[in-house]
Amino acid sequence: MGSRSLNSSRNAVSGIIKVIVKIALPFIIRTSLLYYLGKEYLGLNSLFSSILSVLNLAELGFSSAVVYRLYKPFADNDKRTVGAYLGYLKKIYRIIGCIVFGAGIILTPFLPKLINGSYPSDVNLYFLYFLYLLNTSVSYFFSGYKRTLIIAAQRMDYINIIETGLLCLQYIAQIATIVAFRNYVAYIIVMPVATVMVNIAVSLLCQKEYPEYFTKGLLTVEQKKEMASDVKWVSVYRISEVTRNSFDSIVISSIIGLTAVGIYNNYYYIFSALYSFMVIINESLQASIGNSIAKETREKNEDDIYKFSLFSLWIILFCCTGLICFYQPVMTLWMGADMLLPDKDMILFVVYFYVLNMNNIRNLYFNGNGLWKSGAKSYIIESLFNLLLNIVLGRLFGITGVIIATILTMFFCSFIWRSQILFHRYFQKSPKCFYIMHGKMILISSIVLATCLYLCELIGNDGILSFVGRAIICLIIPNIIMLIYLRNNKYFKEGISQISAVFHMIKRKHNP
Repeated sequence: MGSRSLNSSRNAVSGIIKVIVKIALPFIIRTSLLYYLGKEYLGLNSLFSSILSVLNLAELGFSSAVVYRLYKPFADNDKRTVGAYLGYLKKIYRIIGCIVFGAGIILTPFLPKLINGSYPSDVNLYFLYFLYLLNTSVSYFFSGYKRTLIIAAQRMDYINIIETGLLCLQYIAQIATIVAFRNYVAYIIVMPVATVMVNIAVSLLCQKEYPEYFTKGLLTVEQKKEMASDVKWVSVYRISEVTRNSFDSIVISSIIGLTAVGIYNNYYYIFSALYSFMVIINESLQASIGNSIAKETREKNEDDIYKFSLFSLWIILFCCTGLICFYQPVMTLWMGADMLLPDKDMILFVVYFYVLNMNNIRNLYFNGNGLWKSGAKSYIIESLFNLLLNIVLGRLFGITGVIIATILTMFFCSFIWRSQILFHRYFQKSPKCFYIMHGKMILISSIVLATCLYLCELIGNDGILSFVGRAIICLIIPNIIMLIYLRNNKYFKEGISQISAVFHMIKRKHNP
């Protein structure tokens, strides 16, 4: 348990540092794109990213399936089996890389159809798209498969450190090209170069730290069948996950236009910056939870899911409070009043953030148990209904309709449906208590957010004092209310004890 907690802490700290870099420098990049090149370039950037996110579905979750299969042999120090899975994934990734690149080339003639209105006349749309496609494909031919080994080893901090350093170089180079040359092509060329450097560095690290796992073992016929089954079902999960925001951007582009995509994705950029912190917490816990599922009792893991969920929901509420207090003021300062969404859409973005993240801990146990087959129907329906509602509500209500469509499909298909699957299949009981816990938290969170929004409206949005006032509201209200609400909760008390134990462990490690 101590080792799992320590590894999770390492992964979380290094991941948070990486996220800070990925928030701060791209913030400057988006600002530079707006002021030096224009709104439509922001839209192009978002559209290409969304298209290639969909193309990445060709990966079909092979890496997730391999990581799931690696938990037990890695915990048992079965080097031959680990090496066999890695060798198999290497071959698959080369095939996937060719598929992604080929599918991207086939889509090239249809690019203008995905843009409602004009795009910048001084750019070659097809060449820019090719650079994005190259950046997306290159990892499949280098060290992409080796990341699964580091994840199974619970040492994502290695990758985080490498990526943080190289991302700094990439972002600084991109900012310099925008400011010095005001050339979008030069800005994009930096991306695939940086991606190749990251892959080479990760590859060298894996060979140095884990050489014993790169054996030439072969999977048995039974292991390949199990992998094929895992991949078949996890691919459905990947489709649902990846298409969510990608379809949002593509639908907005085709119905409203590139400028609307740029405005939407400015809000989504801040949204995803905070979400990145949540992702880091999830990634830091995933291997430890997978290890716990492989070794601990069902009762122990049930206790843990409630404990982790409470702390996760507290963090989510704090993030939502920050969004509702600062979304509009920050957007006004950053992009100007003409790039604002209405307050109702801002509030919907906050609801979107909450509903998306309330599934985080549940997802870790869902994936750790390999329940993709059981959840396949929910993934398919979520993806289809999200696209259908995006189009229908998007045409009726614009961006407002697109956000509402995503919230509805996530809540009913992800939270309600997949929570039921996890509790029935793994914990072998009703999810009623889990729903009640979340229901209480939704009620508490609604009260907190409504109170904070009301107080922020009273303070206003002019000057430094208003920002200070909003910061005080954001820091005090959610945390005080949560402390009062959870003060006698047994899972809260257990979590505090566990966090204290980790800090003592780290202290002893650095001060023997």
